[in-house]
Amino acid sequence: MSLVFVRVQKIALLPAVTWMGWVLHYVQDVTVPQHATDEGAQKPGSMHTEYEDAVDTYLNSLPHATQGGIYRNDWRPGQYIEEAARLSTPLLSLAKNSTTFYISAQQMVPLAEQLGAGLLKRFYDLWQSENFSVVILTIERVKAINTSWVWYYVDYPDQADFYPNITIGNSTLGSKAYGGSSIDGGDDVYPNKLLPFSWVFPKWINNRIATVPFDIKIYDEDGVTQDDYVDISPSSSRRNLLINYNANGQITGDVSVSGTGTKTSFNVTGDNTNTRAQVWMNLQRFPSL
Repeated sequence: MSLVFVRVQKIALLPAVTWMGWVLHYVQDVTVPQHATDEGAQKPGSMHTEYEDAVDTYLNSLPHATQGGIYRNDWRPGQYIEEAARLSTPLLSLAKNSTTFYISAQQMVPLAEQLGAGLLKRFYDLWQSENFSVVILTIERVKAINTSWVWYYVDYPDQADFYPNITIGNSTLGSKAYGGSSIDGGDDVYPNKLLPFSWVFPKWINNRIATVPFDIKIYDEDGVTQDDYVDISPSSSRRNLLINYNANGQITGDVSVSGTGTKTSFNVTGDNTNTRAQVWMNLQRFPSL
């Protein structure tokens, strides 16, 4: 019996360690200021590659944290990433100047170690008992459509400039909320093909509640005039999509979709106005209940 119990523990631990490893990777990653500020190597003048190469040569001479771990079991794992990014971002100018690479590195390397220590302790303390779920909305495609009585698209005769506004539970997310911008000039767009994970919206839910509510809105950015509120709801009374994502993967509300496994895919079409679109999306929930 004891061997069976150990085996079950190991099976349960494997996905937990995988997810923890991803978080640990991102914590370390965003202590590079360029990673925290979207200054990738492909961006001229980012000095991203040069900075990372320089840090590799500094490792033996840099101070390393032997104490002062940032131990916050009350933080969700993503808050460790947010804290690393918050402290890394102001150092971008130092990380883009070869004469000040070391000044940035001597602050960020110990920070990565301190946050890593805290994250590992949190995992050790809580992985077996923590009661939570993570839901992820991915908007895969948005397509402006014509009405049955006139050839009229969103932003006609121009191309639409779509952006999302998403509320999961009591948290509002979206490209503009994150300081991003709309997709410029596209009546039929695949956002995550243009920029990976740009229209992917995760939400950590304390406790494994049975139902998570979503309020999904799409807008067309107009610049000078008021942005168009795009109709994506099959309900004739409003333009936003209101749905509930249930523990069994089923979607209810404005649409009803049966769940299969951890991922439920569906699409909706606006029903009421000229400024309307069809949207393809999927919802995922971890752990699967």
